[in-house]
Amino acid sequence: DIETETIASLVVTRDYHLDAWWRLDETTGTTGSDNSGNSHPLLLVGGPTWEVGKFRNGLYFDGINDYAQAFAYKGVTGTAKRTYSFWLKTDTTGGILSSGASSGNGRFSFSLIASGLLRVDYGNGSVRSTLALNDDAWHQVVVTLPHEGKVNETKIWIDGVDKTGAASNGTNAVT
Repeated sequence: DIETETIASLVVTRDYHLDAWWRLDETTGTTGSDNSGNSHPLLLVGGPTWEVGKFRNGLYFDGINDYAQAFAYKGVTGTAKRTYSFWLKTDTTGGILSSGASSGNGRFSFSLIASGLLRVDYGNGSVRSTLALNDDAWHQVVVTLPHEGKVNETKIWIDGVDKTGAASNGTNAVT
């Protein structure tokens, strides 16, 4: 459980394996810097606004037409191991992040479904959390997949607790 910025900062100082790291703590502008050193900046589209976040600043997306896009960067793809970590505060549902293909194999996305549960979609299968996140409170979310993992090997950690639910097509290898 990470409640103070000094501890949260220590956790991410070992960033030599990061492919992309968007702190999104800027105060102005229409881009989000990639702090990994790999030059994958985000373009902010639709006018999300900079506001006070969990630590420092963050982005407020209106849920209508705001999004961030990393051009010429597909994200972590195929069977490569991956970890995504983010803070989230919302009282709505809908898409959070997507990369790869628009549908089917090669798609990867996070969304909050109607019940407020987090759904991790790999295109050929998905996993849901067991805890709703649309309660307008701050939550730390970490999603992991081991190298050459299968959909049902995904882990969803919410506020430091394993909240991984059932997987659909769980024995499928992530593609």
